[in-house]
Amino acid sequence: MEPRGYQARALDAAREAYRSGKRSVLLVSPTGSGKTIMGASAARIHHQKNGQVVWFAHRIELIKQAVDKLWKSGVRDLGAISAEGSFNERASVIVASTQTLLARGIRVNASLLIPDEAHHYLSQEWNKVIGAYSNVPVLGLTATPQRSDGTGLGGMFDHLIEVASVRELVEAGHLTPIEVFAPSKRLDDLVNPVEALEKYAPGRRAVIFASSIGHGRRLALELGESAGYIDGTTPSHERASTLRAFEAGRITRLVNVFVLTEGWDCPAAEVCVIARGCSAASTFLQMVGRVRRPLPGKPGSMLIDCKGAVHMHGLPDDDREYSLSGKPIRVKDSLPPIRQCPQCGACDRPHEACSRCGFEYPKIEPVAERSGELSRIDRVTPDSSKRAFLIKQLEKAAEAGRKPGFAAHRFKWRFGHWPPPQWMKGWNQRETSACRT
Repeated sequence: MEPRGYQARALDAAREAYRSGKRSVLLVSPTGSGKTIMGASAARIHHQKNGQVVWFAHRIELIKQAVDKLWKSGVRDLGAISAEGSFNERASVIVASTQTLLARGIRVNASLLIPDEAHHYLSQEWNKVIGAYSNVPVLGLTATPQRSDGTGLGGMFDHLIEVASVRELVEAGHLTPIEVFAPSKRLDDLVNPVEALEKYAPGRRAVIFASSIGHGRRLALELGESAGYIDGTTPSHERASTLRAFEAGRITRLVNVFVLTEGWDCPAAEVCVIARGCSAASTFLQMVGRVRRPLPGKPGSMLIDCKGAVHMHGLPDDDREYSLSGKPIRVKDSLPPIRQCPQCGACDRPHEACSRCGFEYPKIEPVAERSGELSRIDRVTPDSSKRAFLIKQLEKAAEAGRKPGFAAHRFKWRFGHWPPPQWMKGWNQRETSACRT
């Protein structure tokens, strides 16, 4: 398995980083872009130069996936160590469960470490690994360089390489295009995911992310015989059987609770339904990535966002910047406001006409939103960008001696709705610059 062009360029950039004195390099690449293939290629080349590789994974599914890709890439001196057992522990390329190595105190020789899904490692856990492998180069793999608490991976890595953007991969045919249906703003309540599926994606194979075991089971019951259900307590044989049924098309709805967020590849999956809260950008991108892999005859993908997570994290195809410190994942540019078409309900960035049905937008008056309904969204402005715009307008209003209401009207003219009351709290003519919240 030879790496694609963008994968080969990323590996070349990693080698150059090591030559410049970097020790730990992180490859950031979207779900479905072939991170495992890049890691396997690096391991094969290192092995051919008589190096010893330890590939870390935190789940048995990821261990099996890595072993498969390494074998297909030509690595034959291959072994694995996990809680379920081990084989060929003396091999020069070992795929290992980090937890098992630490728990058993196993010491495997290595001249290159490859932590897969690197964002899962806690600083304390990773420091134990690094303590056992001082001065050994590290090549990390992830789609989302952000821990679950929102922090970056600067404590683990000293150099980040962005392999490719989602937009580039879609244009090259490596990922599918996606339609987004979501409320016109973030909601506290949940739009009914069963009704949304019937309205926007009848018959299409969908994976539904529920908020709890009770919620997931209720959804599976409502969806009927076409649905399967798995969660963390589902026996492994039952989980495997349910996944096979979905991949074969015997069921078309797959409800899960915190199981399929990552480490599951099924190109037949077409629709991602987020029926839960989602405060972390990494979780949002991982879930959506489950349905982006191409498959012959697959027309594209769809996101049904039942709470409006896109208004917090941006659209799946937005260009993003990644960092090892500060905010690890953020949308690159300030996006234009969304407009909801009153004729078909689709949401789009401001054009003269709706890109879906051709309805011509009024030239002056903003289009009223239909609150609480899902609609197709092609472009959104994240809350962080909206708030930055409001702060700027409030400062301008203060400098001109105007009331804060002037800034609120500018905000509504720009985005089509009033700013949340909490964003205005503390601002007035006398202390505008001192009361940011």
